[in-house]
Amino acid sequence: MTFGLFGLLYIIRMGTDATNLSLGWFNPLSWVYLAFPYVRGHENWTSIILTFSLSLILLVISYFLELKRDVGAGYLPEGQGRAQGKKALFGFPGLILSLEKKNDSWLAYWKFCARSGLWFDVWSNGPIYF
Repeated sequence: MTFGLFGLLYIIRMGTDATNLSLGWFNPLSWVYLAFPYVRGHENWTSIILTFSLSLILLVISYFLELKRDVGAGYLPEGQGRAQGKKALFGFPGLILSLEKKNDSWLAYWKFCARSGLWFDVWSNGPIYF
């Protein structure tokens, strides 16, 4: 849910950057560049104060939510697991392989590099800095 909200705010920021910069005041992700930190004489402290105020408000809300949290209770009931683990999980290599079995992000990265010819450019010209 958090990443979805972050993505939505980023899409809104892209829209406000392309259309009207003054609409960026409604988006917390835009407050960083609205401070104009690298333009001498045009520093805007309002966005910095808004950022710290929002972080303080969210910190207080999260503290009170943590106090009311019911530890041990969840939305889904606990399932019955195995009494003993699989033999493949014994040892460090088995643990790493079982954890990485579901993580295919490294495979997607290498497929992207292979399709775009990115690694040939890196090997011939050095690293690419975006």
